[in-house]
Amino acid sequence: MTSKTSLYTEATKKSLENAEQWIKDAKLLLDNSSFGHASALLRFACEELAKAYLCWLSSERIFPIENKVVRDAFKYHETKNQVIIGMIFTLLWRSQGHYLTQTEPSDQEIIEAYNQLKAMIVSTEKMRQKAIYVDVIWDKNHVQTPLTITKKQAKGILEWTEVILKVVRQCIEEWSESLKEKFRQAFDKYPKEVWETGRIPIKWLKEKE
Repeated sequence: MTSKTSLYTEATKKSLENAEQWIKDAKLLLDNSSFGHASALLRFACEELAKAYLCWLSSERIFPIENKVVRDAFKYHETKNQVIIGMIFTLLWRSQGHYLTQTEPSDQEIIEAYNQLKAMIVSTEKMRQKAIYVDVIWDKNHVQTPLTITKKQAKGILEWTEVILKVVRQCIEEWSESLKEKFRQAFDKYPKEVWETGRIPIKWLKEKE
């Protein structure tokens, strides 16, 4: 019988391949000025990269092999969007030099960041729907189509998608065993509730060191 670790390893590989194919297909659509549909494929590619990342964390037992977070990645857009936005937040945070500071966030800052994250998740889902579906904006008497996505918007999504692909590949290919073990120990301190519910309790965030 195939072990769950092996299944996660295979899912990581196939998810990466699928994401890369979507990126290639999106570039062809961009070349043909189909910016909305290209953006939609890139959003799907980002979600597939998030799934690959979560599967890899589980295959390396950085995350517990049994956890709702990864299972949800195979069913819900929201879970994958949380991972994507978390990656983008981290990249922006590090690019601005915040990783050099030792200041702990206040309770209010934690709550505000949590609420901003939720708002961004809703926004990214709306963007995906805007890129692929026709919709009626009733209060403005307007029919919205994928043609409303501009070349600039599509190019921006492509840039972020390729950055996320690079980050995920670097983690998978370059993390040392000592670094993996460091993260195993860090995630081992998470409350059991996280892995059972897929949510980090605000109370724990406030109380942690």
